[in-house]
Amino acid sequence: MTNERRDRIETFLKGLTYLYGVMDWEQFLKIANKHISPEVTEEEVKKERYFMFEKGAGYKIYEDIIQSTLAHDEIIDDVYNHAEEYHKEYYTPTEKQIVGRANFDRFYETTEAHKQLKKYLEKITSKEKAEKHMAKLHPLFAIDGVRKGRSISSRTEPLMEYIDKNGFLDCNNMEEINEVLSLFMNAMNNTRTWANRGRSPNQLGNQIRKNRERLYEILNSI
Repeated sequence: MTNERRDRIETFLKGLTYLYGVMDWEQFLKIANKHISPEVTEEEVKKERYFMFEKGAGYKIYEDIIQSTLAHDEIIDDVYNHAEEYHKEYYTPTEKQIVGRANFDRFYETTEAHKQLKKYLEKITSKEKAEKHMAKLHPLFAIDGVRKGRSISSRTEPLMEYIDKNGFLDCNNMEEINEVLSLFMNAMNNTRTWANRGRSPNQLGNQIRKNRERLYEILNSI
């Protein structure tokens, strides 16, 4: 395997595991082979697995799955089991979305909700610090989206700790605090999560609503 091809495949391994958290080989090959030629094979990647992992790429290759190393195995298991239990389909990303996530230490979403949050962080810190905070906030938004037996408040605990640690809620009154918290919650709800296999909570909610409306239309036509 040439260095160029190895780097190309590794970009997809990094980007897709940061999008999904964990994926099976079928999904990886399905996405990778939309963009890489000649086609990638499971055997080809496994042959290079030790060289790739030794570079500390943020993913680990197993016999049946490829998973991120950016979260504990307990979280990975919860994410995978949750997605399987609820039959969640993988989101199909663009190459730009994959390549962006390959630089996972600097990546964050750029939806309108994220732009509003970044604007607030720039106001109370600086442009440079806001960039760093957004990259650090992304995994807090995306990774810990599901933990069995945990309440919503406990699932957002790491995020709230980060907010408190950095003094983001040093406001004058409760109204300001609620406004600031809404910026963080809106960004979280518009972040593609591992639990939803690359879809944001808002995207998944909209899709469920559309499917329900379509079902009602069909039932009413009978």
